[in-house]
Amino acid sequence: MYSTHDAALREDLQALLDGFIARGIVGASLAVTGTSEAPMLLTAGLADRAARTPVTPAHLFKIGSCTKTFVAATLMSVVREKGVPLTTPVAQWFPDLPFAARIRLRQLVAHTAGLPEFEFVMPMDPGRIWRPREIVDLAYTAGPPAAPDAACAYNNTGRARSDQAEAA
Repeated sequence: MYSTHDAALREDLQALLDGFIARGIVGASLAVTGTSEAPMLLTAGLADRAARTPVTPAHLFKIGSCTKTFVAATLMSVVREKGVPLTTPVAQWFPDLPFAARIRLRQLVAHTAGLPEFEFVMPMDPGRIWRPREIVDLAYTAGPPAAPDAACAYNNTGRARSDQAEAA
C-alpha cells in the first residue's frame, strides 16, 4: 500500500509521463525506488504504435544517451581511484586507432575526440548484438576522423558530420 506522499508522487509522475505522450512521445516507462518497499512502476503510451500495444513495465527500451552519464562517472572513478589523468592518450588502450596518441580521455567524454559517428551507418537490426570493437570499426566506415579538438559535437563517438564541423 502506498502512503499519501507516494500516491501524490505517483499522480505527479504519471501526469509528467502523460504530458510526454501528449507532446508526441510514443511510449515511456519509469521506475522509482526508495519511496516504498516495492519500486513504483509507471507507464504511458504505446510500445508498438502499429499494433496499438500499450507500454507495460516489462517492455524494454533503448536507453541511448543515458549511458553517457554512466561512462563519464566511471571514467572519473578511474581517474580518482587509479590515478589515470584525463590527459592520458587513448593509445594506451587503442594503439591502432587513428590519432590515438593525440586523443585524450577528456576529449572522449567532451565529444571533441574527432571520431566519426557510427550511428550514421549502423544498420537497424534489433537482433544484432554488437561488440565494442565492431562499433569502432563501423564508425570508421562513416568517414575519416577529424583532428582532436577541431570541433565539438554531442554524439556517440565525438565528432560532428563533416557539414556540422565546417559550420562550427
